Amino acid sequence: MAETAAADPTDARTEPSGGPLPPLFPLTASQLIVTVLRAAIAIATLAALVIVFGHDRTLRFTFVAAAVLMAVAALARSRGSAYFRLREEAPPWPSDAPRASWWRVALRAAYPSTLGLAALIAIAAPINATLAVLLAGFELGLALMSLVLGIENGYWERRARVTIAFAPGAGARVFARPRG
Repeated sequence: MAETAAADPTDARTEPSGGPLPPLFPLTASQLIVTVLRAAIAIATLAALVIVFGHDRTLRFTFVAAAVLMAVAALARSRGSAYFRLREEAPPWPSDAPRASWWRVALRAAYPSTLGLAALIAIAAPINATLAVLLAGFELGLALMSLVLGIENGYWERRARVTIAFAPGAGARVFARPRG
């Protein structure tokens, strides 16, 4: 079981700028919500392109290849992030810190990468189906990455008996709340 570092309770309630702590975003929930959004966008795009352009083998191959490539690249990059160290050193979740609403968690998880990629797909679809399906494959690859990280983080939280949340923004901070 991982231990969380003790912190000054007054320090945890405010931002480094001195303002109140923004609503906290549960990390595992955020990862799993964005997984569903990304997968839905990717699969809907593939289905729409196949319906419009027929069962083109090139579209399906491009989609799968792009998804695998992006998933591997994104997972490799995420493994080198400071996030894994931060969650183990997370101070206690302030009792008076609000939790973000589900729609805010979904929007924060999807912006900018998921929504930006969806916009690029929408722009590319009428111009070049192969480019659109390549981008949709990238979206699915990001969904696979967030699914793996969400499962891994959920497992880690269960073993550590904590829930991890983060306060977004400049100097984002991570907090841990014991599970009861």
